[in-house]
Amino acid sequence: MHHIVTLLVPAWGHTVPYLYLATRMLEVDPDLVITLVQHQLVVRQMEAELATCSYDTSRLKIIGVGDPAMEVSVQSAGLVISQVVAGFLALLPSFVAPAAPAPDWPAPKAFHLDFFVGSPCIEQLRQSFGPDVKVIAWFSCGAISTLAFFTNHDNENIATEIFQDETRRRGRSLDEILGDVRSAGNGTDEISGLIVKHPGIGRISLNTQKFVRSADAIIVVASSSLEPDGVLQNRDSYHKQGNSIFHVGPQVHEACWNPSGTNKVSDERLASFLKTAVEKHGLKSVLYMSFGSLLFPITTPHLVHALVETLLDLEQPFPFVFALGGKMASLPPELVEKVNSSGKGLVCGWVAQREVLQSGAVGWFLSHGGWNSVSESLSQGIPLIVWPVTAEQPLNAALLSSGPHPVAFELFQIRTGTALAPTLRAPTLKITGTEADAVREFKDVFERTRGTDGMKMREAAEAIARELRASREGEDRSEVARLAAF
Repeated sequence: MHHIVTLLVPAWGHTVPYLYLATRMLEVDPDLVITLVQHQLVVRQMEAELATCSYDTSRLKIIGVGDPAMEVSVQSAGLVISQVVAGFLALLPSFVAPAAPAPDWPAPKAFHLDFFVGSPCIEQLRQSFGPDVKVIAWFSCGAISTLAFFTNHDNENIATEIFQDETRRRGRSLDEILGDVRSAGNGTDEISGLIVKHPGIGRISLNTQKFVRSADAIIVVASSSLEPDGVLQNRDSYHKQGNSIFHVGPQVHEACWNPSGTNKVSDERLASFLKTAVEKHGLKSVLYMSFGSLLFPITTPHLVHALVETLLDLEQPFPFVFALGGKMASLPPELVEKVNSSGKGLVCGWVAQREVLQSGAVGWFLSHGGWNSVSESLSQGIPLIVWPVTAEQPLNAALLSSGPHPVAFELFQIRTGTALAPTLRAPTLKITGTEADAVREFKDVFERTRGTDGMKMREAAEAIARELRASREGEDRSEVARLAAF
């Protein structure tokens, strides 16, 4: 028997793919036991999700830490994460002399730490468990994000050197220079022609980058079926550092690998709307829209409202479901009523997304481009329309909408701030971010989904779904087994 302890953060997008990975590791390695440490706020949700999975429940335990009465908000995120770290570190003595979570489990040989919380824990782990213990970073994104966020450059030293040179400093603080160095991603503080900018990189802290570089390995939710170049480049980069990397493939619920049309939608109102849409417009006729479990375009609500109004005004109906399941998601009540009384769309709260995508009714997914949503969509062969919000999502949008066989349209006229600039993917397009230009783009993209471009994207998405299924039982399974034994 061997034991892995995992520390997760209370963000569902980081947590749920690891749950699927954990059950997969238990499947391929019968001698493995796993302890998951998570904030109490998320434990019930984890237990509910695991209850829908097939695995040996005697070999996976969850330990909750932190204050279960905490109010979750953007403002309290730092405190919640600090509680997770403090609770985890307080548990370490019990793992050294096994008493938790089961007295017959051995001391852990490996720790999997979410990349957001690894930095304050790694040294303590090595002191407590010795130099042979493996510390592995968990990164719930694709290969393209790994390459962008966790550069090989020593950003801290580069920024310090620039700061100490008055000419190169140009009146900036050390933190400002460090931000420019991280955004450039090329070992300097200047944007080059090779790398234009790493969107979202400023949100990835220096400590996070240091942790990933000092860990023994990193787990990446990537597959060569979807990112062949990124996976190869990742392997080369990490092997040069002397570290291991595990590309474990998309981690979605086991039911997502069932054929489309085999999953029943449990919400009666939603099931009725989808049934009616199929009867009127055919299979794969529905546009499903969701910005995930947390985010929403809160800085541009007028563009979200314009999107909904555009769909209602289309001459050729495009039936749609708008799931407002995220913590920040909302629409004006009068707009919700207008949609739900129109027969053209349905606005609802949280939905079982995999049920909707597997219903056979959905032909397109308008998403923020989070990696979990991308993975669920492509596992079903459903192409996307991507409205990136933050973090790695602009990178995902670029990946999915580029190359010889794109599987997504990226929306450009929803951009704000410094992103209102020319893009290499549409060099002749003037990006203004105005509502009028956004509406024109919405209409154009909706029309193209029904034309030759849309047909080609659907064929490409369906081809990727077939490749991902094959890889799941081939290369990805081998990577999961290698990780379980590491």
